[in-house]
Amino acid sequence: MAEQDWREAAAEVWQLFKKTNAELKELQDKFRETEAELKELKDKVQKIDIKLRENDTQLKQTDKWTNELPLPFTSKWEMMIEALRQPTAMNLFREWGIDAYFVSHGVMAQKNDQTMKLDLLLRNDRQVVVAQVRTTLHLYDVQ
Repeated sequence: MAEQDWREAAAEVWQLFKKTNAELKELQDKFRETEAELKELKDKVQKIDIKLRENDTQLKQTDKWTNELPLPFTSKWEMMIEALRQPTAMNLFREWGIDAYFVSHGVMAQKNDQTMKLDLLLRNDRQVVVAQVRTTLHLYDVQ
């Protein structure tokens, strides 16, 4: 080979090295950007994990507190719900043709060691209607 050919070949190789070097630098920059983004995501995930653990702890504390509530509180809640439903129940039964003029809520009945609690008791001169008040309605409640 002539010296000119060697010089051209060497120049071409140097051009390829320069191009490869530039591409590697660009790839390294993109890799650093990706690493930074991954670190940012990792930090966010860790913060979310900490919040989830805090929420889990708070929920456990709330559950424990709720489960330890005395019966009078829960029965007062039931009484409040029943009292809120009472006017609605009267109107509903009137729409159905049952004109109830007497409504009582929280009626207890006991016979032979068996206790029954009636949420709402509606009556008129000829009819008596017993209603169960639900704070959460399930499909089996209406079947």
